[in-house]
Amino acid sequence: MTKYEWETELKKNIHRLPPDEIKRVMEYYGELFDDYAERGKRETEIIGEFGNPVDVADKILSEYESENGELPKETIETVAPPPIAKKPTVEEPPKKISPTVEPKQTDAEISKIAVEREELSANAESKNETPSANAQQLSDSEHSEKRSMRAVLFVLLNIATGGAFFIVAGVIWILLGALAVSGAAMALGGVYVVITSIGVAVTSSVGSGIAQIGMGLASSGLGAALTIAVIALIKLCVRATKKMYAGLRDWLTAKKETV
Repeated sequence: MTKYEWETELKKNIHRLPPDEIKRVMEYYGELFDDYAERGKRETEIIGEFGNPVDVADKILSEYESENGELPKETIETVAPPPIAKKPTVEEPPKKISPTVEPKQTDAEISKIAVEREELSANAESKNETPSANAQQLSDSEHSEKRSMRAVLFVLLNIATGGAFFIVAGVIWILLGALAVSGAAMALGGVYVVITSIGVAVTSSVGSGIAQIGMGLASSGLGAALTIAVIALIKLCVRATKKMYAGLRDWLTAKKETV
């Protein structure tokens, strides 16, 4: 289906609307079609996004009816009667005027018109493809230049700051690792103290053994809590690091925005 056929079908199905409303709807879809064509889309793609003209017309009629309450009733055009011919001065029988019948188009003529429309549509599409291809080449060139400039800027910033970004990230990870090892060591040490204190309480001094058991339990509890907290921090740092490096990668590669 061509643009002309789609607009003709839409206009036929919204004929019940007021003339100014029909004009507004046709101008809207005409401007929208031109806008898509400037972006490089083909005529068939645009019509596919618009959808069936009958469905579009039904939607427009329902929206108009919901906003205005009622659609205008269909009117039947009245044809004025032909004027009464004056009688000739000489009495003669009036001549019968045969109605003019427009000749019907043959199948060959209809095929020829369809072929001409397709050729016009193909020419219009070919004209639209050339600027879009040139625009794509220009966009790729700008994208490559932007990516090179950002890479150079990133290198210069790292040289100027002495790689402070990577140094800070490395120090944070080293601290987290040290805290995790310390927590695990406290937990294991507390468990060892509890085990050895049981023997002390049984063999020598009960009070001293119980005190040592309490210290061991406290140490293991603190170590376990510290280890759990550090693991949670490590997970947060992993997510933050992934997002940071993903954003840095997108910035360096000058990732294109999609519309």
